[in-house]
Amino acid sequence: SKIAEVALFNGGLVREKMAEWSSAIIAFQKIIQKYPNSNLLAKTNFRIAKNYEKMLQWDFAAEAYLNVTLKFPSSELAPVSLYNAGFCFENAGKLKESAATFEKMAYLYIDSPDAPDVLFKAGEIYGLLKDWESVSRVNQTFARKFGNDADRIIQALCMNGIALYMQNNESEAIVQLEKAIVTFSKIKDPS
Repeated sequence: SKIAEVALFNGGLVREKMAEWSSAIIAFQKIIQKYPNSNLLAKTNFRIAKNYEKMLQWDFAAEAYLNVTLKFPSSELAPVSLYNAGFCFENAGKLKESAATFEKMAYLYIDSPDAPDVLFKAGEIYGLLKDWESVSRVNQTFARKFGNDADRIIQALCMNGIALYMQNNESEAIVQLEKAIVTFSKIKDPS
């Protein structure tokens, strides 16, 4: 039938509304198996990820979200899928994967309104992991790309200074921390 794939998709959505997450996943997986050229595949894969998320199966959800981004990079669902994958990895306790996913999302979808938030979050997570090289890299990128974010630029510069200090690069750390002070003094209405 010409409407079979749409009917399967709608059936999956009905299962979701009934909180039958596993049944919804099965319906969506049937679309992938039976209709490999369907226009619904990006949405179908996204719904699978969302249902795994509802079941708190963070690893499966993260992988399914990454699948959306890998298979459908130009889809409108790709940036939000990468964003969601980062949070799923974080909820699974996989902080390294979470930070890397957030960083990747910010680089791939730099024009996304979420890009500054996830890049900043990546820096915070790298800090928790004491991955000072990554903290420095991410915060330098944040300062370069989103330096007009008055609420976080000082934090980014300070985090970079601390990361440099933790890497025994004291002279560059001092330069970064002095830059934070100068930048702070230029903010018209600092928080």
